[in-house]
Amino acid sequence: NVELPIQKGYLYGLFTENENDTLEACIAQSPNEFPSYVSIPWVKVSKVSLDQAEVSLALKDTQGVFLKASVMPANATCKEVFWTSSDENIASVDENGHVIPKASGKAVITVATVEGGYSASCNVTVSLPQCTIGIQVSPASGGTVQGAETYEPGVNVKLKASPAVGYDFVCWKTAGKKVSTQKEYTVQASQDITYVAEFAVKVFNIQAVANNTDFLNIPPRLFK
Repeated sequence: NVELPIQKGYLYGLFTENENDTLEACIAQSPNEFPSYVSIPWVKVSKVSLDQAEVSLALKDTQGVFLKASVMPANATCKEVFWTSSDENIASVDENGHVIPKASGKAVITVATVEGGYSASCNVTVSLPQCTIGIQVSPASGGTVQGAETYEPGVNVKLKASPAVGYDFVCWKTAGKKVSTQKEYTVQASQDITYVAEFAVKVFNIQAVANNTDFLNIPPRLFK
């Protein structure tokens, strides 16, 4: 494909001369007019560039992204380009520079000019959807927790609860359901989910005994 500096008319043929320095166009202003030859300078391509050098896509981004190629100089006669992907299984690209993620991994998208073979590349990284694991503490002063973060699906995550002074760990819950009574609880990231680490205030039973035959029982009391 070439761009000609001709506003209107009928093109009957193109011929190149002088090692592509000149383009001869056979043109007529109307269908009934005898065509004449017009000599048009051939402007050679000097480079091509892309609007992005790095792109990150999530696998769920099914609409992908469009890369824009710019052929220089702006008035180059032949601006035709073609696109390739280093790994079509990771990211594909069509003739318009439309990149679609296919699987997690890395691929290099390259655009090249038909004339001169100039090229430019964009590094594409496709990642799996992320799962967010959140943790709430009940009561808020009951202790500390570890494991709340964003993970890739399938990763095993260790949740850890550490009771504060004066508290005991009770259990892990999610959606109101008890799932474990262990302080360290391993789960597999598969979706966004929130766990609750429940703690309870320690309870002490104290009994006092007199030195004589009488003894005094003190009812259990709550100490904080």
